Amino acid sequence: MTKDEPVEHLFQELACDDTQQQQQQQEQKPFHVVLVDIEKAAHRDSAIHCVEKPLEGDIEDLSFVALSYRWGELQEQLVDTKCGYIASITSFALDDFYLLCYMMSKEPDLKSIKYVWVDAICVDQTNYERRKATIHQMSNIYEKATYILAVPDLHRHHLQNVLQSISNNMRGLHFYGDYIYYLIHGNTEQLAQLDNEFLDEIEVPKDPMLRRMLTKYTECFTYGFTKKKAFDCHPEAEMLQLGNPKHRLIATPLLKI
Repeated sequence: MTKDEPVEHLFQELACDDTQQQQQQQEQKPFHVVLVDIEKAAHRDSAIHCVEKPLEGDIEDLSFVALSYRWGELQEQLVDTKCGYIASITSFALDDFYLLCYMMSKEPDLKSIKYVWVDAICVDQTNYERRKATIHQMSNIYEKATYILAVPDLHRHHLQNVLQSISNNMRGLHFYGDYIYYLIHGNTEQLAQLDNEFLDEIEVPKDPMLRRMLTKYTECFTYGFTKKKAFDCHPEAEMLQLGNPKHRLIATPLLKI
């Protein structure tokens, strides 16, 4: 044993004692949960007002509703919680949350409860330690909640966006299914035939020059789908003289409209 070994051993013991002391202090420090004031969120001039309460505090003072809901994917909304962080909300629309708070303020079983806990706002996602601490307390938070409120459609704006997108795609497939099929197979003859059938259906005069202008110089027909590129140049608008002098038509690429 050298003279340095007892000193080194002493430093190791001190470091170990410091670590244990820090852990004990963290365990002794009460966990504070962030809650949203229901009444202020339900007000006509809706606003998010957050408070911090010790989770092991007075039962009446801690009375709150814990929300359970499905997450959506919406454009980011930022809320300053005034509790040391800014909440980034993408799982539901704030307007829907305000409406929910208003409904809770009128519900007989819930109207006496002042606060609501919702993870999108009440978990500090920017601070790893605080987020980790909240996740560890998650079961305790739901246990301490006066009510647990399940809201299956809090993300309804996300559902509406998804359903609208699906509806538009289905509508497009319904109207353009044949075009898409022949386009995938590169069957330009069938595509040209579909173009002519469409022009007949909308009673476009069977003038060859007119039909050529429509099918060659716009991007809504076979030629536009199969030949044109984004950087192609388009001819200027032309005045076409049809068989009947009373009828004149300006034909111009749709991108210029």
